[in-house]
Amino acid sequence: MPQVTRYGFLGKVDVAVVEAADLTAGGSIVLTSGFGGAPPFCNLADRVIIELNRHHPATMLGLHDIYEPADPPYRKQIPIYTPSDRRGSPIITIDPHKIVGWWKPTWRTKPVASAKAARSCRFNREWATSPTRCSARWAGIRESRRSKCIPR
Repeated sequence: MPQVTRYGFLGKVDVAVVEAADLTAGGSIVLTSGFGGAPPFCNLADRVIIELNRHHPATMLGLHDIYEPADPPYRKQIPIYTPSDRRGSPIITIDPHKIVGWWKPTWRTKPVASAKAARSCRFNREWATSPTRCSARWAGIRESRRSKCIPR
C-alpha cells in the first residue's frame, strides 16, 4: 500500500492520522507497535493528525528501525547482516507545520492481572457483548508480563 500511494495511484494524500506513543519537540513522531505505512503516509500528506496513545509507553523510542526502500526498479537489498544492524530511524521526522493537531483518547481501561480472568474472556460470550472490556483484560495481562520481562 505505501508503494501504491507513493506512485500516486490512490490520488493525493490530504490527511494522515497516525497513532503515536510520544512526540518530540521538533515534530518527530515516536510510533506505537503497529506503524504499518505511517512513514510514507506522513511524508505524502498535506496535514497530519496524531493520536497520542498513552497506553503505549513513551519509552518505545528506539524500538523501531523505520526504513523506506527506494521504489522499483531502483530498489536494492536492505543492508542488514547482523542482528544489531540498523539502517533506518527510530522516529518519523516530518515538517512540524504539517501537524495540524493531536488528541489523546479519553477511554480508560482497568487492567486485570489475572490470567484466569483473561482466559474466561476467550471461552464465554463476553467477547461478543463487550469486546472492549475483554481487550482491556488482555492488555492488563500483557502489561504485567511486559513489566516483568523487559528491563528498565
